[in-house]
Amino acid sequence: MLKNYLDRQAVKMCSAKDWQEAIEKAAQPLIEEKKIEPAYLQRTLENVRQLGAYIVLAKGIAVAHARPGEDVSASCVSMMGLEQPIPFGHKQYDPVHIVLMMAAPDDTAHIQLMMEIAQKLSQTEVMQALEKAENEDQLFAAMTWGEE
Repeated sequence: MLKNYLDRQAVKMCSAKDWQEAIEKAAQPLIEEKKIEPAYLQRTLENVRQLGAYIVLAKGIAVAHARPGEDVSASCVSMMGLEQPIPFGHKQYDPVHIVLMMAAPDDTAHIQLMMEIAQKLSQTEVMQALEKAENEDQLFAAMTWGEE
């Protein structure tokens, strides 16, 4: 269940001037909680610089992440709702209005967490609720929809 990795206090609304600032702001709650180190954020940003908008996985949604490493202490997710959508450079799914930051300490946990996020984003009800969400509580409710 995604609720095991996404704490309500790690869901925020903000504005950002570009994709880099959006990812930085999405990572901030996880850095503050010491679940990831700033080095993980830097590796994530470098991946996007090198590989492009591969992190944009669905219409308007980016899942920022890097390979597991010593700079991750726990499997975790944070979520940033953008007040104004931002282009990430994806032909089909731009602009992005929600950025998830995902991290896991090992390959198995990384794959499991990515699968949970993908399953959640494949649900029509979740995608519709995310698109309509206007505040942090609504974002959290959308991403944890159907979970007890």
